[in-house]
Amino acid sequence: MMLLVVCLIAGIYLFSGFGRLEDRRFLYGSLLMLFYLVLYYFFPVIPSGASIYIGRLTQYLPIFSYGVILFGHAIPPSHKETYVHWAGFLGLVFSILSNFAM
Repeated sequence: MMLLVVCLIAGIYLFSGFGRLEDRRFLYGSLLMLFYLVLYYFFPVIPSGASIYIGRLTQYLPIFSYGVILFGHAIPPSHKETYVHWAGFLGLVFSILSNFAM
C-alpha cells in the first residue's frame, strides 16, 4: 500500500506539470524514499508494546515528507519555500534513522 501511494505521489508530480525527471529535488527525494522503502520492506519495524501509532508513524511520516519535498514550492509564501523542502528531507532522514534504531 505504501509503495502504491509513493508511486501515485511521484506520478502526480510528474504528470501535473510541477516538475521534471531532471529536477534535483525529485531525484534526491525519490532516491531517499526508495532507500526508506527498501529498509521498510526488508527490515520491517516491529513496534514494542501494543502501540499501533508507532507503526502508523513509520508509514505516514515518510509519505508526508516525500510529498513536502515534491510539492513544497506550492505553499503560498514563496520566500520560505527552500526551508519547506529541507523539512521534508529531514523528515525522511529521521524516518530512516528511526528504522535503524528499532
